[in-house]
Amino acid sequence: MKLQIGGDSEAGITVSANAEVGDHVGEVEAAVEGDGTTISFNARYLADVLTNVAADQFALELNGPLSPGVFKPIGDDTYVHVVMPVRTTS
Repeated sequence: MKLQIGGDSEAGITVSANAEVGDHVGEVEAAVEGDGTTISFNARYLADVLTNVAADQFALELNGPLSPGVFKPIGDDTYVHVVMPVRTTS
């Protein structure tokens, strides 16, 4: 699953997924601080974060497309979930 994160001037995240049975592209509203980037994660690991934590909003902290993504529920400093990115050819 690829996340294209807009920079300060173009907030939002474009989520794209490619599978054998079809492709999907969607937009997620997000407040973005800093430069934009593109990063890919295994979809199962992202699903683990989003389904196992009861939070309406998450902070995603990134240092680059090959650095781990740190997911933190907004308002809950007791939980941190780290997801390693995957290398893609595109």
